[in-house]
Formats: sequence, structure tokens, C-alpha cells
Amino acid sequence: MAASMATSTRTTTKTSAATSTGTTTKTSTATSTRTTTKTSAATSTGTTTKTSAATSTGTTTKTSTATSTRTTTKTLTVTSTRATTATSTRTSIKTITATSTRTTTMTSTATSTRTTTAASIGTSTRTITATSIVTSPLTTSSVRASTGM
Repeated sequence: MAASMATSTRTTTKTSAATSTGTTTKTSTATSTRTTTKTSAATSTGTTTKTSAATSTGTTTKTSTATSTRTTTKTLTVTSTRATTATSTRTSIKTITATSTRTTTMTSTATSTRTTTAASIGTSTRTITATSIVTSPLTTSSVRASTGM
């Protein structure tokens, strides 16, 4: 008589989670102010007086008056403002979980009975029982019993 039983259980769990967050902020501000003021004032005043008198005695009078006024005003104002702000944030999360479980159980039982009867010799009975249990991966158990005469 022989009986064999094998049980195999295998469990596999795999979890993968990936999270990626990217944030980019860029701010650019440019301000340019240019002011130009040009003032030109030119005043020219000329006065000429010429008096000529001729007499028998001979007298000559000449008067010349010239007045020149020039005013120049130049104003240049340049204002430049530039602001640059850059912010970069990146977050990456990756989680991998793997679980593997494998259990194998094998049971084998064999029983052999032999009986021999001879009139002139006597009676002989021999019984062999072997039981083997194998559990993978770590445990191995074997039992063998023999009874006879």
C-alpha cells in the first residue's frame, strides 16, 4: 500500500508606487525708465546805434552795443530695475515592495507486509513501514520502522 500527498502553496505580492511632483516657478520683472529733458534758450539782443554827424569841424561818434545770452539745460535720468526669481522644486518618491512565499509539503507513506508460511520451517512475518515527510525549503523528516521475525 502506497500513499503520496503533495501540497504546494505559492504567494507573490508585488507593490509598486511611484509619485513624481515637479513645480517650476519663474518670475522675471524688468523696469526701465528713461527721462530726457533738453532745454535750450538762446536770447540775442543786439543794439546798434550809429550816429554820424558831419560838420565843418568833422566829428564822428559811433556807438555799438551787443548783448548775447544763451542758456542750455540738459537733464538725463536713466533708471533700470531688473528682478529675476527662479524657484524649482521636484519631489520623486518610488516604493517597491516584493514578497514571495513558497511552501511545499510532500508526504509519502509506504507499507509492505510479507508473510511466508512453510510447514517444515515455520511462519515468518515481516512488516516494513516507511514514512517520509519533506517540507521545502528547510525541513526534512524521515522515519523508517521495520518489524519482523
